[in-house]
Amino acid sequence: MVDTSIKKLGKDIIVECSESDMEKIKAMNKVNPKNVEANSGIKSGIIAYSPDRLKMLDLTLNTIFKEISDDILAYFYENVK
Repeated sequence: MVDTSIKKLGKDIIVECSESDMEKIKAMNKVNPKNVEANSGIKSGIIAYSPDRLKMLDLTLNTIFKEISDDILAYFYENVK
């Protein structure tokens, strides 16, 4: 998720993540540790911002699942007998 965010938003991204993921993201050494912030509303995944905070990339699992849930349901309906 961090690599994808860097590719889309640049190397100086600001990352919001769960408290439990903060140290893991900082340990990756891909994001400035000062740019990693805890967000209690995030359970899994990240929200990344461009350095000027004008662009945002929401890669939280809730958002990703909402985007693909219709496709998953369609797949199950077609393939479950």
